[in-house]
This record gives sequence, C-alpha cells and structure tokens, in this order.
Amino acid sequence: MVSERVDPTLLHSSPSLNSLYFMVLYVYYVYVILCFTFLLLFLEFVMDPLQNPSNPYYLHPGENLGMVLVTPLFDGSNYHMWSRGMKCALLSKNKIKFVNGEIQELPRTDVLHDAWERCNMMVISWITSTLNTQIAHNTIYIGKAVDLQNDLKERFSKGDRFRIYDILQEINSTKQGERNVSEYFTNLKVLWEELELLRPIPSCTCEVKCNCDVI
Repeated sequence: MVSERVDPTLLHSSPSLNSLYFMVLYVYYVYVILCFTFLLLFLEFVMDPLQNPSNPYYLHPGENLGMVLVTPLFDGSNYHMWSRGMKCALLSKNKIKFVNGEIQELPRTDVLHDAWERCNMMVISWITSTLNTQIAHNTIYIGKAVDLQNDLKERFSKGDRFRIYDILQEINSTKQGERNVSEYFTNLKVLWEELELLRPIPSCTCEVKCNCDVI
C-alpha cells in the first residue's frame, strides 16, 4: 500500500490566519495595559483623598491665583451683590467651607496642613482678585480666608439699612407708566429679591425648635 505524501507547505498557517492571530494578541495586550493603568489610578484615588474632586482640599490643575470669579469688582458699595456672587463661585469650586468657618486651620503636625494652606491661599487670592485696588491693599495682611470674609462683612455690610430704605422707596414709587406688564413686574421682582437678600426672614436659632411653622 502506497502512503500518500503531504505537502509540507500545508502544515503552515495561511498568512490571513497569522495576521488574525497577531491582531488578537495585540488587542489582548492593549486590554491588559489599560486594565493595569486603571487599577493604578483607582489605587491612587483611594489612597490619596486629595485627588478626589469631592474633597474640599482638592485643587484642579487648571486653578490659578489670578482668576476673577465675580464681576463687577467689589468697590465698597455693592457688598451684598458681590457677596452673593462670591458665595456661588466658591460653592461651585467646593471651597465655601474655607470662608464660613467649617474648615479651620489645621495644626502643622497634621498631614493635611499643607493642603489646607494651599487652599486657604488660593481662596484669599480669589477674593482679593475681585476687590478694587484700595480695598485689596487694606486687606493684604489678612492670612486666613475666613478672617478676610468676616473683615469685609464687618466693614461694608452695615450700609444695608440705608439701601433697604432706598429699595422700599423705589418699590413704593414704582409705577407701570408706559411699560408693559412684563417689564413692570420684572422691575418690581428685582427690587423684591434684593430686599429679601438684604433683609432675610429671621430663622429660629433655639436648640429646641418650634413646630408651629410660623417662623
């Protein structure tokens, strides 16, 4: 019986199969590298809370000291409008706790002291960038963001009583005249909102809260 001879070339894979094999192998290696990279990033995120954007101590690489968060600049006569704008800006950057006293200065031995110092200086710079030159020069030696905010409030919020009187006069003297209802209502609404901002409804501060809903 004569055995049949097999062509040796048939023992080798075709070029298309080789290309497919190397392509699958390449995709597999890329997948492994990506998984390893994401694992390292996850471990860094877990082990270093300062890399967590929800942490108040987190500073985005794009933040800079000269950033102007509120316009127009505070000139001493627009305290409440400026204060409201600054509050919204700091809330959006998760830094409001540095000016309302919730985050206090940490001891130098604390591992987060350097992070607190960086964030504190950044917030001070943001606030100072929104002040006119004269006011900014008068606050240059204040070293804490909460002290800077309290200093500005103490000095400039006392003029609210005069502004409240002016707003009440404007509301009483505002007439529709030749304006349509929409324009007339919009003008009154702006005055009402500013009045509410300057003269907020008092809230109960007692330890035992009342339940009558009167306040």
